[in-house]
Amino acid sequence: MERFILRYEGAGEKPVDDLEKIRAVPKLKVVDDSSRMLLVEAPNDSVAGLIATLPEWKLTKEVFVPIPDPRPRVRQ
Repeated sequence: MERFILRYEGAGEKPVDDLEKIRAVPKLKVVDDSSRMLLVEAPNDSVAGLIATLPEWKLTKEVFVPIPDPRPRVRQ
């Protein structure tokens, strides 16, 4: 399963009807919920089909960016 960020780009709060549609998708798990975004874990094909029915939502795949270690190191 992959993780995706769903961002609501419409006016106002996230619509309750949209949230119910999102939570009703089989094998989809809402990992985190904020004021305008959801972090979900689901198969790629089920999320793509869902976003096609929700025009005010944008889908982005979660990407991890490694952060370099800022501590100085001894040169040999």
